Amino acid sequence: MIITRKSSIELTESRAKYITYKNYLQFFSTYITDKYPSLINVKSTYNSIIIGKTFTAKGYKQSIIKKILFNAWNSELVHRCYSILPESFLSLINHWKPVQLYYSLYFLSEAICTWIEGKECKSHQTVINFINNIILTKQSFLPPWNFIYTDLPVNKYTNFPIGYTPKYISSLSMTGNSSDSIAMWLRTTHEEKRNNKWSSMSKTDKSKHRKSGKKKKDLYVSPTSFFDCLFRFRKWSNYDEAEAFLSGPENEQESTDLSSYIANIQNYSMFMIELNCKIILRPALFLGIFEEYIKLISSKVQANYLTERFNLLK
Repeated sequence: MIITRKSSIELTESRAKYITYKNYLQFFSTYITDKYPSLINVKSTYNSIIIGKTFTAKGYKQSIIKKILFNAWNSELVHRCYSILPESFLSLINHWKPVQLYYSLYFLSEAICTWIEGKECKSHQTVINFINNIILTKQSFLPPWNFIYTDLPVNKYTNFPIGYTPKYISSLSMTGNSSDSIAMWLRTTHEEKRNNKWSSMSKTDKSKHRKSGKKKKDLYVSPTSFFDCLFRFRKWSNYDEAEAFLSGPENEQESTDLSSYIANIQNYSMFMIELNCKIILRPALFLGIFEEYIKLISSKVQANYLTERFNLLK
């Protein structure tokens, strides 16, 4: 399949998809580093918004919480280990990185969900919806992690800058504001959620929906966040669109750039959720488990990125 842009440059389907995926990740990464030059900036901004916020939690077995958190840091560690391989390998392994990015953040989020609910939260969408609800009700996540797209007739772009109006851009060029790229990522992910929900409905339910005077576009979909976008990427890179990551890059530099975007998003995003974990799971419990993990792996691998985050969290 050939996809043609206005510039008349013809792209293979894999190449076009690869550019789209790379652009989403690049602009999300750019937004983060432009707003927060270092993790210290994330911490100071978070400390300014968390004052007075409280979380009610039922608590759960600490052994289970520890297992979930270890899974999060293990997923990150596997992703980090790829950095020791030659750059020529990146085009072969980059399609796994969105998977590891997703799971490292998912398990941290699952720990929060499990601790607050007092029971294990096994469903991916259950955990994502839970975190989205925290974003909307507790306001304990910073931009751009707290950007939400909803079905509301007003304020569709929740937590975006006041007065923000998205510009509709091409996913193949995405020139301009990083916020427009993130808005597009959220909006297209939201519509995919609607399409998937519609596809899973029975013929009877679809018929009832139509008889009520509604169309597919009127089907309600839960709010969509960055975490939904990563879930979408996880499915793409692991199943549906692996070919785009394998054959899409034109050179090693493109693969290196994609890898760096994912690594930057992962490090900042892990810290964002870890800040919430510290408050919600209680500092002593969370930092104790974090320190135990660092000691466990310190004799086997170097993980300075973990030590940096841990020291900032103390």
